[in-house]
Amino acid sequence: MILLRSPFTDAALNLALEEYAFSELDPKYGYFMLWQNEKAVIIGKHQNARDEVDLTYAAEHGIPVVRRLSGGGAVYHDLGNLNFTFIEDGDDSCLSMERFTKPLLAACRTFGIRAEIAGINDVTVGGRKFSGNAGYQRDGRILHHGTVLIATDIETMAGVLTPSDAKLRSNGVGSVRERVVNLSDCSPGLTVAAFARELGRQVFGTDKPAGHRWSRKDLGRIRKLSRERYETLEWNQQEVTNEKLSG
Repeated sequence: MILLRSPFTDAALNLALEEYAFSELDPKYGYFMLWQNEKAVIIGKHQNARDEVDLTYAAEHGIPVVRRLSGGGAVYHDLGNLNFTFIEDGDDSCLSMERFTKPLLAACRTFGIRAEIAGINDVTVGGRKFSGNAGYQRDGRILHHGTVLIATDIETMAGVLTPSDAKLRSNGVGSVRERVVNLSDCSPGLTVAAFARELGRQVFGTDKPAGHRWSRKDLGRIRKLSRERYETLEWNQQEVTNEKLSG
């Protein structure tokens, strides 16, 4: 397992970097990636942006909306949120919440937080969500990624995300604010940097794992992929039908 760190905080570039790592880095290794985005909404591959996001609010507040490769729901990112990604060999049967969130749960316990898996793809504390997860599989490789709300701006999240009333009712809440929680509210003083260090320690069993150094060629190809896919309206705001988007 190799540690990947992103030099970017731009959502389109980070999703391009994640896809590049999945498709282009040496497949004889597994990879664990830690990354953060400036404020953005990331929607699932099979979602329509207009159904999940207040696009007027997003435009007025400079919040880009970017589609990822995996399914699942819309999530809000900012620098109070930490993202993690596992990339390794496997197929759909290997996309296990229990497997990939084990280090996350262990890191939470280190800070006195009793977290648990809830439903298909969430991790919660006291019934409130702080981590959403999703997966993707292609050509014998799997990707599992998730969010960790640590000190995210919940008011902005609530303003830009527009989940249906039915979805909120299914979780027994009336609003986004009631549904989510920051881990810094559960463990006062917790920072993104401290949690990232502990999560890495739980994954690798050491503070000094082997890392990947991005070359100029890598970064050039990542920027090209970002321009051609993740920065385009065609990819991010196209209307999705029952047919899957072309990859």
